[in-house]
Amino acid sequence: MKSRQQYEYIHCRKTPEAIAQKFLTLTMAQVDATILYYLENQETVGKYVGDWLEYCLKSEAEYDRNPSPFVLKMRQIKEQNKKSQQLDRVY
Repeated sequence: MKSRQQYEYIHCRKTPEAIAQKFLTLTMAQVDATILYYLENQETVGKYVGDWLEYCLKSEAEYDRNPSPFVLKMRQIKEQNKKSQQLDRVY
């Protein structure tokens, strides 16, 4: 949960109080501790987030190149539905 809190704080510019209201299972002390950790370890957190984003982008590209059989089947059904709708418009 820490990285989501950090995102809210860093990128959405939310106050600690707004973050605590959004994440109801966290105490204000936990939110403050997460923000303090970020402020004390910005380089480490930045590297971690950068590595995570790189991993996600690579994984997404790999998934796009090799979709699961379920996704292939859904694409096939979607294409069939699209063709069927086009034929319905013609008639």
